[in-house]
Amino acid sequence: MEVGEILEKLKLVGEKFLQKTGKECYSIDIIKKGAEILDNKIGGKPYIPKGEDYPKDKNGNPLALLLQVNLADIELPNFPSSGILEIFVSSNFNTSSDLSSQIRLFELNLEYETELPEIDTKNFICEGSYKISLTKEICTMPSSDYRFYEIVKPIFNEIFGTSYEDAFEISDFLSKNGYDDYWEAEITKDGRIYQANIGGYADFTQSDPRLFEYEDKTECLFKIDNSLSYDYLFIGDSGIVFGLISEKDLREKNFENCLVDFDCC
Repeated sequence: MEVGEILEKLKLVGEKFLQKTGKECYSIDIIKKGAEILDNKIGGKPYIPKGEDYPKDKNGNPLALLLQVNLADIELPNFPSSGILEIFVSSNFNTSSDLSSQIRLFELNLEYETELPEIDTKNFICEGSYKISLTKEICTMPSSDYRFYEIVKPIFNEIFGTSYEDAFEISDFLSKNGYDDYWEAEITKDGRIYQANIGGYADFTQSDPRLFEYEDKTECLFKIDNSLSYDYLFIGDSGIVFGLISEKDLREKNFENCLVDFDCC
């Protein structure tokens, strides 16, 4: 089989894969350094209504704000339609072996605290705050998702007229026919795998934790890849921080059941 023919068939696989896994999300982009208290942002001072406890880890240390999103600015299935969603993680993120996290959802337009704990951010994901923009997009499942090959395999077999049982057989077939490139890129290129998003897909530098447990956490609450900004973000060694949650918990706003974790190269 000629390389050109393989590429044409991979394009057809990609079209069907996009139809199967394409998902609405909001991509995240950094607009500028510096953000106000109510802005959508990464890092900085959180919106904490008066009377609410500031999030702390099990040792009583204040957590640092990772991400703040006004839910009125997004519209996604199962997501709340109002309030401010805030993800907090350990302030010593890049040196901690025991990552703590909390997720808070607060009603908007309440009187809020102005005296907040001072957080040491020298070992955090970022120093200071970064205002972000949110843009509605369609994203594609990345190849690091543990479900990827089980979804793409029957599509590939249909288009190529093969009957392969695993990804290694597919890769071997492509290699023997003169296409040694990362064929996943051909399959996912008509969708997008955004560096940071709300409600799309998580991505992993090592392995998907749902391969062994957490299978019910099918939804990505958020993902931030270090490649969003190598100038401003420091997630381990070029890592990715993510939140995984079940569809039921997302719909019922049970954010305490969300798995917040990261991996890096």
